[in-house]
Amino acid sequence: TAQMQDVVHGVSANEPQIDDILSVYRYKTGRYTFSLPLMLGWIIGGGDKKTLATIGEMGEAMGIVFQVQDDYLGLFGDTEKTGKPVTSDVAENKKTLYRCMLFDAIDKQGEEYSRVRNMFGQKNVSTDDVIEIREACSFFQVEQAVQSLVNPYYALAKTLIEEVSNNNKSRDVLNRLLEYIGGRVH
Repeated sequence: TAQMQDVVHGVSANEPQIDDILSVYRYKTGRYTFSLPLMLGWIIGGGDKKTLATIGEMGEAMGIVFQVQDDYLGLFGDTEKTGKPVTSDVAENKKTLYRCMLFDAIDKQGEEYSRVRNMFGQKNVSTDDVIEIREACSFFQVEQAVQSLVNPYYALAKTLIEEVSNNNKSRDVLNRLLEYIGGRVH
């Protein structure tokens, strides 16, 4: 269902809201990439069933953190380091939290930035266009707003790691994973 939501958001004329985007992050990235593999590992490793739901919740929080970091790199990353053109998410008009919050800010108070809004979905978007989008994000403090939104998920994942870890080694591995996927979003 989350994959379908993501596809619908990509072709729909209606703008997804923050909760819609977070739902896709939770159920597409969180469950598929983190929760289900972690839960499977827990089961295979002989973990108790009562902790399984907590493992799932931890994975969902980690997935949201991961997806926000991925979106950050898609807009602010260095192509040389990521291997992904910084223009691709903008050209694809990917419905990210950064895009959503930037559009909200432009709609509320940034009429002079309407040109930036129109860059999304243009197949010939340039690196200079992305730089202009980054400047608009800076002006409207979009990075800080997204970080404020994702920080509770980071904190939740950290708390749940403590709850599910039955030894220092597993706690250390999970914390290092969270630090790695969280990059600069916490």
